[in-house]
Amino acid sequence: MAFLLFVFLATFVNAQSRTSDLAINKVFEKYGKSTSSSMVVIDAKNDSDSQFRYYKSISIEDNQAAVILTKKYLEKDKKISKNVKEVYSEGQLSMVFLTLKEQKDGYYRFILFTGTKDEMTLIYLELEDEKLLNTVLQKK
Repeated sequence: MAFLLFVFLATFVNAQSRTSDLAINKVFEKYGKSTSSSMVVIDAKNDSDSQFRYYKSISIEDNQAAVILTKKYLEKDKKISKNVKEVYSEGQLSMVFLTLKEQKDGYYRFILFTGTKDEMTLIYLELEDEKLLNTVLQKK
């Protein structure tokens, strides 16, 4: 019984730690179960055919405070990013693409944000190939 508890806790801690080192994790924690948001989490680490390992996104509507808070946390995560791309629309930050440093296990981490004054989508993604996401974004 103790072994099963250990396995459960190890799995839980691992699942929780994917974004725990990032400031944006607070957005997922605070708004993940809000009625004005929709959150998706896909963990594909056991799927050998998948080119991505982990996907976490949240879309929030009608919540200007959430957009402001997310932008604040993105500023913090920009400091630990190796590549930052931003798009401004009418003087406001409307899109952010952060490439984080490669993980020890060889996976690449990305943060994508798009938003308006009171709506936003925030995505955290882990891929095995850094160029895969760039190729997808260029085709769009």
